[in-house]
Amino acid sequence: MAGMISFRLGSEYLERLDALTLRLGVNRAQLIRNLLSGDSILIDMITLKAKTLNQVTLDEAIAHSNKNFESQPDLITVRLDSQLVQRFDELSKSLGINRVQLLRNLLSGDSTLVDAIAMKSKVLGQCNEKSNANKQARAEETAKSQFGVPPSSTPIEDARNEHISKQSNIVQGGDENFQEEIKPLSVLQEVAEQPSAKSKRGRKKSEPYNKDDVHLDARRLIIDYLNLKTNKNFKYTTKESIASLNRMLDEGRSVDDFKRIIDNMVAVWIDNPTMNVHLNPVTLFRPSHFENYLYNNGANLQAEGSKKTRGSNTSKSKTDDKYEKFYL
Repeated sequence: MAGMISFRLGSEYLERLDALTLRLGVNRAQLIRNLLSGDSILIDMITLKAKTLNQVTLDEAIAHSNKNFESQPDLITVRLDSQLVQRFDELSKSLGINRVQLLRNLLSGDSTLVDAIAMKSKVLGQCNEKSNANKQARAEETAKSQFGVPPSSTPIEDARNEHISKQSNIVQGGDENFQEEIKPLSVLQEVAEQPSAKSKRGRKKSEPYNKDDVHLDARRLIIDYLNLKTNKNFKYTTKESIASLNRMLDEGRSVDDFKRIIDNMVAVWIDNPTMNVHLNPVTLFRPSHFENYLYNNGANLQAEGSKKTRGSNTSKSKTDDKYEKFYL
């Protein structure tokens, strides 16, 4: 059941809260829900942005200049369900503070305080997952004990046992057609255990990657890191991601090599609208560019762009020269 929770943060922290929601692209309630979700990626994104609250962006400066400076209430109210309210209290208790102090620490911009909140929130999420798994296991055991269903029982085995029981009664009555009547059961069982050609085709379409793929975990780590750095939402199970990453992983490239490329190119392309669209797995991890992207950092690219700009009389800007080396 949902409930309303109020916080009196003060005008300064209220401005920081609005700045953080603006940078994350969420509202106040969504920010708190993401913090309490236990999802490592969502918590890491909040942590990354919260540490930069002491830096004012251009959008925030414009919003601040257009803001009505009449007295604004410093009391905010958000709607959370009972489970999230319980998590909020558990997180506050684990840190030894109350709810308001927890939010103020998150909005302080202090790396130590923000990291402490993120760590406790992740641990709390893991504990909740284990608790839910234990509850589900206990519920299944209770259902089995109530209905008398053996753990190894399957629908085919149940039908077979029922059919054999009926045939045993017929044999005891002297029925001469017993052998003829049990033949259809074996035939039906063989048909049920063999998957049809249609179901095989369906499995191929529903499984975008091989279940024995040795690079599955590595691709997930790389794509999650790319999404965290670019604030995008790529999937590690698409054909494009599998082809781009597996090719270099098969050559012996490590996950750290991919992360280094992401760091190098995000530093150069993230603020350029033209190049930002190329921050994707296909472009970043193309074999013909891999070495170039891996061993050039943002500082080297800016230095090379400056040299080219001094000796050129063209109308290209310094920003364009910086990306000239990295053809696509």
